[in-house]
Amino acid sequence: MPQPSELMQFYSIFIGRKNLAALKIFGTVEFSFHGNPRYLFKRACDEAIEVEDSQKVLPFLEVYKSFSDYGLLELKVDLKDVRGKYQNKGFATYDLRFPCRYSSYNTQICSVLPGKDGFCALHYSIFPRACQANIEIFFKIKSAQLGAGKIYGSAIARYSNFDYSTKLKRDYFRCVLFQTIEKDPVHLKNDEEELISKSVVVVPMDASLIIDVDFFCMSPKDRLLGKRKFKIGDCCFQTDTETKNYEFCIEITWTDGLHDGQSELHKHEATNDMPKLEMEAAE
Repeated sequence: MPQPSELMQFYSIFIGRKNLAALKIFGTVEFSFHGNPRYLFKRACDEAIEVEDSQKVLPFLEVYKSFSDYGLLELKVDLKDVRGKYQNKGFATYDLRFPCRYSSYNTQICSVLPGKDGFCALHYSIFPRACQANIEIFFKIKSAQLGAGKIYGSAIARYSNFDYSTKLKRDYFRCVLFQTIEKDPVHLKNDEEELISKSVVVVPMDASLIIDVDFFCMSPKDRLLGKRKFKIGDCCFQTDTETKNYEFCIEITWTDGLHDGQSELHKHEATNDMPKLEMEAAE
């Protein structure tokens, strides 16, 4: 089993603006301890990312998520639109050196930083005892009749002991492992297992990790829908649908998160005796 560590999990970077105007965003979003910055988002002006009118969040980078208790946590935002429609520069701090810091642990935190013609909201959690789940998702199309090897849908992670009763919490406090829409499917080779997602998610030691999956093979009738709960230390399983047209596999390795991904992996080998994921094939 991995040893507990002090870790943070970032869920989303929300961009609020007037009338959901289309933007091209560049700049930085960072967090730091003791002046050591780690960038969640970093783009130069000539690398600005398009934020369409229906889009509300920015993609962000995988970062080293360890922090030191009794330290100062800083969050900084410096974002602009290339056409001047949006500008945000601000910061927030948490002083973890005082007893009141415990009120910030193991909760869903939203830090809102107001700016010109909009705002930025960072959604995250601070865990004093947690580990890292290194998640790989594999998909295999077993029949050439299923949309010529194209899939779309989502795989989203959450915690067993957190509240997701509101739309805001479901939309902005879960970890998106994979997500694509029907007009932009992933192309797969038939009869070959392919890696479609690789992510790192922090998991508190007193919780289980739940992964919700909802995949389509280019048709609403060819649907893979279900969820799986992983206790810390659970690892790998594979499932077949009753139609035997596709396979879905999730593999997880667990680390303490203290060495920037270089710590010893705690991995269990998959066996035929491991429980199957509960999935449904749409009629």
